[in-house]
Amino acid sequence: MEQLNIKKISETFFDSKTENILNELEKTQHDFWNLDRYCANFLNMLIKINNSKNVLEIGTSNGYSGIWILKALEETSGHFTTIEFWEKRQSVARKNFSDCCKIQVEAKIGSAIVVLEDL
Repeated sequence: MEQLNIKKISETFFDSKTENILNELEKTQHDFWNLDRYCANFLNMLIKINNSKNVLEIGTSNGYSGIWILKALEETSGHFTTIEFWEKRQSVARKNFSDCCKIQVEAKIGSAIVVLEDL
């Protein structure tokens, strides 16, 4: 039995620029503790199925999972808030978000415990 290849399905799901960025980020998946493509695709589907309007991500990293979340939120007209402790990672993620997605991101810097108290 042949295994379903989600990567092939999603290559036509996003525009080529987004796919190129995701493919590049997947090369450093273990360095940044990114989700794998299957889990990211699952998150994307859950957001759309539930018509989610607000998503909070704790741990922005380089923005890999955030891109998948944002692509779903573009369809649900939702809002995305993400928290990252490291400024350098947050700046990389913001660049990736702006290159791939149309909606605004509320990016917070700092310890999630502290930032969550202010939300």
